[in-house]
Amino acid sequence: PDISIRQRALELVFQLVNEQNVVALTSELLNYLVVAQVDHKAGLVSKIIQILEKYSAGKKWRIDTIITMLSIAGNETDESVARTAIIFVAQSEGLQGYATHRLLRSLQEDSSQLGLVQVAIWCIGEYGAQLLLDCPAVEGGSGYAALGEQEVLNLLDKCSRMHNVDITTKAIVLNAWMKLTVRFSPSCRDHVIKMLKPFQKSMSLELQQRSSEYTVLLTGGGQWDSLRTELLDKMPVLDEAAIRERRAAFDDNTFDDRSASPLPSPTVAGGGAGAGGLDIAGILGGGGSSPMPAAGGGGGGSSLLDLDDIFGMGAPAPVAAAAVAPSQASSNSPAPAAAAPSNHDLLSDIFSMPAPALVPAQQQQQQQQQPQSQ
Repeated sequence: PDISIRQRALELVFQLVNEQNVVALTSELLNYLVVAQVDHKAGLVSKIIQILEKYSAGKKWRIDTIITMLSIAGNETDESVARTAIIFVAQSEGLQGYATHRLLRSLQEDSSQLGLVQVAIWCIGEYGAQLLLDCPAVEGGSGYAALGEQEVLNLLDKCSRMHNVDITTKAIVLNAWMKLTVRFSPSCRDHVIKMLKPFQKSMSLELQQRSSEYTVLLTGGGQWDSLRTELLDKMPVLDEAAIRERRAAFDDNTFDDRSASPLPSPTVAGGGAGAGGLDIAGILGGGGSSPMPAAGGGGGGSSLLDLDDIFGMGAPAPVAAAAVAPSQASSNSPAPAAAAPSNHDLLSDIFSMPAPALVPAQQQQQQQQQPQSQ
C-alpha cells in the first residue's frame, strides 16, 4: 500500500493505545518496526517510548519491549532513547540482573545496533556483579546461567574494538571496566589496567584523559581504595515523575522567555508622555544607564531614532541642554518654552561635516572663562 496510508494507520494505532490494549498494539508496532523504512524508524521508536512512559503492563514487559526495540532499530535511536532505557532498568527493582543477562545475550547475538551496545555496556558495568550469579526464570520466561569474570571483561574488550563504535561508546566501556574493579574480585584489576593502557595513546583527548586517570586510581596503592569505592558506587535511582515535572517547568520557563519582548522598554527623556524612542546605546552595549534624549524639550516626544548616536557623532540637543542647565538651576526663572523643531541636517554629521549646534555651547564656555581670567 501507499506509504501515506501506512503513516495514517500508524497514527491511528498510536491514538488507540490504552491500558487495556497496550500489550497487543505495542507488539504490532514492533512488528511494523522490522519492515518500516529507515527514515521512518526514528519516529516509530519515539512513539513506542511515549507508550512505555505513559502505559506499562509490568516492569518485565517494559524491559523486554525496550530491549526488543533496541535490537531492531538501535542504530536509528538518539541518546535520549538510551538514557530512557537505562532509567527503566534502574527503576525495575529486582529485575536488574535479568535485564543485564538478557542485554548481554542480545549483545553476543548482534552487536551491530549501537543503541543496544551502549545500554548493554552501561548495565554490565553497573550490575556486573549479578552476571556472576544464576538468573532464575522471571514470570514464566527463561533463566540464564552465571558467567565468568574473564568472559565479561573480554566481551567489553571486543566491544571497544568494533568498527562501528564511536568515542562515546568507548568511553562507556572504560567506565564499565572501572566499575567492575569494585564489583568483581581484586584479581581482575591487573587485567583492567592492561586493557586501559592502549587508550592512553588514543587520538581522542577524552579517552586519553579517562584512561590515564583510571590507571592512576588503580595503581595508586592504598591511598585511593576508599575513594575508588565511593566513586564507583552504583548510581542512584532516578525519579521519573520528578524528571517529568522538572522538564515541564523548564518548558514553561522557556515558553515564557520566548513570549517576552527581547527589546528594552522605551525610555522618555524629559518625563513627557508619548515618547517611543528605543535605547539603541543599551541594545548595542553602550551606556545603557542614561536614557536616550528626545528631539523636543519636554512636550510630546518624537519616535524617530537619533542617527548621531548610532554613528557615534555628538548629539547637539543634549550638549546645549547640559550647558544651560547650571544657569537654570541657579535662577528662579520659569522653564523655557518648548524648542521649535530643528532643521539640523543629519547627513552632514554622518559625513563628518561641522556641527552647527555645538557653536553656541562653545561661545558660552568662552564667556564663562573670560571673567575668571580678568
